[in-house]
Amino acid sequence: LPSSTNAKPKGHLSIASEPVSCLIAVDGVPKGPTPIQMVELTPGPHTIECVPARGKTQRSTIRVFGGASDRFVFRIEP
Repeated sequence: LPSSTNAKPKGHLSIASEPVSCLIAVDGVPKGPTPIQMVELTPGPHTIECVPARGKTQRSTIRVFGGASDRFVFRIEP
């Protein structure tokens, strides 16, 4: 059996949007409306997508670091 001590620690990402909420998907997987607290992700690049009720969809690629917590805020144009 592989030792779990060799597993890379996961990172955590909180996602918000201003001034209004949007629906979030991470790597194409729906996560629900903002704000989203502490999504656990593997280290490396991830694509996050924000779909507001009005306006255009925004995408961003972020890098997650193992054992770290980060926050990303989408700015939604009215």
